[in-house]
Amino acid sequence: MPEIPEDISVEHNEVLTNIENQDSIIKFKHAISRSMAEDLLETLQTKIIQEYNLRNIQLHINPIYNRYENLIGLEFSSPLSKDLRDELKERINEIIQDLMQSVEKKRNHFQADMKSKEPISFTELLGTFRIKVIYVLIPILISIGTAMFLGWAAKVEADININVAPYPNENNIGEILYNGFMPVLISAVFITIIYLLIKKFGMIAFKIIMGIVIFFYSWYGLIFFITVFFTIYLNKVPEESINFAWFNGLYLGFFYGSIILFIILMVFFFGNKLSLKQRNAIVLFYSIFMGAIIGISLPTWTTFAFAIFLSIWDLFTVFKGPLGKIGQMIQDNQLETYKRIKNMLDEGKIGIDQVGDYEQFVSLQTKKDEEGEIDYKQVEVELGSGDLILYSALVANVFINYGSWFLAGLVIFGVILGAILTLYLLLSKKKMLPALPFSMMFGIILFFVGILLQKIF
Repeated sequence: MPEIPEDISVEHNEVLTNIENQDSIIKFKHAISRSMAEDLLETLQTKIIQEYNLRNIQLHINPIYNRYENLIGLEFSSPLSKDLRDELKERINEIIQDLMQSVEKKRNHFQADMKSKEPISFTELLGTFRIKVIYVLIPILISIGTAMFLGWAAKVEADININVAPYPNENNIGEILYNGFMPVLISAVFITIIYLLIKKFGMIAFKIIMGIVIFFYSWYGLIFFITVFFTIYLNKVPEESINFAWFNGLYLGFFYGSIILFIILMVFFFGNKLSLKQRNAIVLFYSIFMGAIIGISLPTWTTFAFAIFLSIWDLFTVFKGPLGKIGQMIQDNQLETYKRIKNMLDEGKIGIDQVGDYEQFVSLQTKKDEEGEIDYKQVEVELGSGDLILYSALVANVFINYGSWFLAGLVIFGVILGAILTLYLLLSKKKMLPALPFSMMFGIILFFVGILLQKIF
């Protein structure tokens, strides 16, 4: 809650110390927004000042604003005695507290009204990692590196062998193509069902389905790799040295504790109480876990076939298929909401205090610098969780099955090169683009280049 003590910031002092008669000033510790300042001044003029005038205390107010047009103090027409200053401070504080409560009620009412019109922003959904373009490689590298480590721990250290391919032995090209095509078909059916549900029930269907899917598989991945590390411990430590009562108790603590944790996170998510950083963290964990599990669960040639088929599907679904239509629906929804809020602000129907960061309703922000050029340091993009999963799965699979840092490094370079090229085209075209084709193509090509170089040298 704003207070009005004597101590103020350096920024305020730069403005206020230029006033000659300091005894006539009441300084604010916290700057007050322009819209709230107008209400404060109106209340002071119509109630407080008139009351003092009736008591033959002639007061006139000159508001003092900083360069951001926020109210930082009040200059009165004559010096204030200590008793009068203290009395005014107390009454101004009461007015500010009432205004803050009023603003909070208006904000809650406004947000509830907007919710009824379904203004879902990217930051309300789960499934993408939102980040400034200059940092976009950080989550990609974290996802790939961590998935490699987890895959190595499961396959090599814990000796866990999983092969979920319909034809695990990959005896011929037909089996490889079938193995790679089936998960893509399942993915296509899943996305199409989501699209149909969105058309019928609105974007809330997307939020619910993706929320449940990502939270469940994030929990599943966490438990899977907790089990991996417990297995590694059992393999490394002599059996007679293990206190199995403590061991089992600790494992059950992780198991049931994680269930409680994810239930709490889901409640916060569906209540729109998770911050963007928290949503990003959940999407990143989900991508890492799923990337590592897919990396150890499919043979290498099946993984390549899967990546190729999924890239083809990605091209179709983004430009002509259901995923592109879902993305366009989200962007249209957000742009319409952004324009509606901005018009209400421009017309004075609401204040900025009631809205907050309404720019969240723009999916790809192209902010401009002082010269009117796009400031790419401020542009934000969305990384799909499916893209992060495939990046991680491809690299982890090569690293685990071939045990070669050289081959894994080449595949990582190819994935990053493809991501950079996709990002360049995204910023040039300013529209949704598939993130898999270039990365998967370059990654697989460089894998074969690496195999050829190893044979030559």
